[in-house]
Amino acid sequence: MQNEFDFDKHIEVISELKNKSKYPYKAGHRGVRTSIIAANDTNKKLGRLHKQVLVELAKNPKGLTGSELSDKTGVSILTIRPRTTELKAQGLILDSEKSKKNDNGKPEIIYKLRSIELLKDFNIDVSEIKPSTK
Repeated sequence: MQNEFDFDKHIEVISELKNKSKYPYKAGHRGVRTSIIAANDTNKKLGRLHKQVLVELAKNPKGLTGSELSDKTGVSILTIRPRTTELKAQGLILDSEKSKKNDNGKPEIIYKLRSIELLKDFNIDVSEIKPSTK
């Protein structure tokens, strides 16, 4: 598993967040017209998508795969996977170094929330979140 959470580093990253206008704080693209359009469209709802992933991971402390996050949020796996990559690059979630096979028998990374305290930075009321006992 990745290193212990560094709150000082997190505070530094969050304070810089307001100045970030590039990936991983914005959806990335490949410089192709259709990819740029898709990224711009995704950026309109990126904050909400990130919050959905973070809340689901908070509810499931043992972690979730991208497919499980997709099922729980009702958002396409093709939209969820890049969000997990962005959140991991921001240091908000981590790779548990465990995997689980998806419906196609392929291994998927199990992601975990780095710290429940992170949700406060997203104005998410942690008192409302009930962790799953599964």
